[in-house]
Amino acid sequence: MGGEAETSERQRCDLLVVGSGAGGMAAALTARLLGLEVLVVEKEPLVGGTTARSGGWLWIPCSPHARRAGIVDSREAAARYLRHEAGNHFDPERVEAFLEAGPAMVEFLESRTLVRFVLGPQFADYHPDAPGALAGGRSICAEPFDGRRLGAALAMLRPPLAELTLFGLMVGSGKELTHFFNVTRSARSAAFVAGLLARYARDRLVYGRPMRLVNGNALAGRLLASALELGVAIRCRAPLVELLVENGRVAAWYGHGGDIDRREAERIAGEVLESLGLPTARDARVDGLGAAGLKKLELARALATRPTLLLADESLGGLDEQETEQAADLLQRIRDERGITIVWVEHIMGVLMRVVDRCIVLDHGEKIAEGLPREVAHDPRVIEVYLGTEAEAVQEQVAQRD
Repeated sequence: MGGEAETSERQRCDLLVVGSGAGGMAAALTARLLGLEVLVVEKEPLVGGTTARSGGWLWIPCSPHARRAGIVDSREAAARYLRHEAGNHFDPERVEAFLEAGPAMVEFLESRTLVRFVLGPQFADYHPDAPGALAGGRSICAEPFDGRRLGAALAMLRPPLAELTLFGLMVGSGKELTHFFNVTRSARSAAFVAGLLARYARDRLVYGRPMRLVNGNALAGRLLASALELGVAIRCRAPLVELLVENGRVAAWYGHGGDIDRREAERIAGEVLESLGLPTARDARVDGLGAAGLKKLELARALATRPTLLLADESLGGLDEQETEQAADLLQRIRDERGITIVWVEHIMGVLMRVVDRCIVLDHGEKIAEGLPREVAHDPRVIEVYLGTEAEAVQEQVAQRD
């Protein structure tokens, strides 16, 4: 199933799921298994959302896997940890619901769908010395998945980020990564890595791409395969345009909200690519773009939809100093020339404050400062948490800008 949405098409369903990440697809599977007619609409041409590009780890205290592994844990301990981490934002009812439903969700999906998880006993809680924390056993990840199970539908699945692969090979972020680190020190690790590389070479030769999916891509792939097997309808390129209420019930319309023909779409794509300094030829490949070029390509995809609001999340990660400055200048130019509001989440504050109009600074989820860049740059807590010894240099940059 899948494909482009037709604006003239009408499809009735009991449940409409907007977005095809892990949360949306899990809801779709649950509803379908309970007998409902389900439709998933996804604005992107591919399924998986950010899940398909993520590490794919879930924090589920007292999971069935933890119990089988003999992990000593309790919901009370997990609640203490969350209370310590959340502070004033701690919501007892939501936390209790999460701790009760999390293990049940894992058991339900594993018993009724193709979703399978593995325990990450080596992954500690983020603050392992906090009250109620554990040194490992609360994190689970999807088992590696054979993409061949999806058949032709594999083309629907969003690929992982190139920066998170080894020349295209997906490497699991648990024990597999440890084997790669130990490849020259352990015969067992060397054999394991050699096996993965041999399979990768075979897949590239036979299928033209790797077939072994891991991390978030494995989770998205397993959810997609389960949805298709259960008969969940999926429509890509189908952004939600409007919600209507008819006789007390919600009716949803989805589609492009003003279709454009292929020629116009190609014109827009060419214009955006050219403005970002990317190749515009149809047969241009992304192999040699590098980290900065791939980030520009992601930006081009977003700009081609003609947004009024753009979210830039950690856009400077993986870039060198020169590329970082160029990326900041590019975002500033996009804002000024296209009139797009940009919400930029970033930790490199020296570059950030040289460009943005207003800053909101968080520390462990708590807002510690808000205001103009010149005000935030002199805030004592911002200096303590983020700027440190670079405070004077950042303050000088902001002052020159003003």
